[in-house]
Amino acid sequence: MGKIFGILMLVLSLWIGMEIYQNGMEGALGGRMAFLGDSDGPENVERRTVPQRAGDAARRAQQVAEERRSRLLDD
Repeated sequence: MGKIFGILMLVLSLWIGMEIYQNGMEGALGGRMAFLGDSDGPENVERRTVPQRAGDAARRAQQVAEERRSRLLDD
């Protein structure tokens, strides 16, 4: 019984950790953990998940590289 409880606690803590990592304290578990987060930040900031921010950064990098290529080829 103790092993099952230990495994359950491990899985639960990993799940909560991944929720916090991906969505931040304000978005983890549907916003139920927002009271634990740092509330000193700006209130109107758009909250984005880690994959969304990574995708945006990749799109920006591709756009910059494309603009640089077009500038170099035009010269």
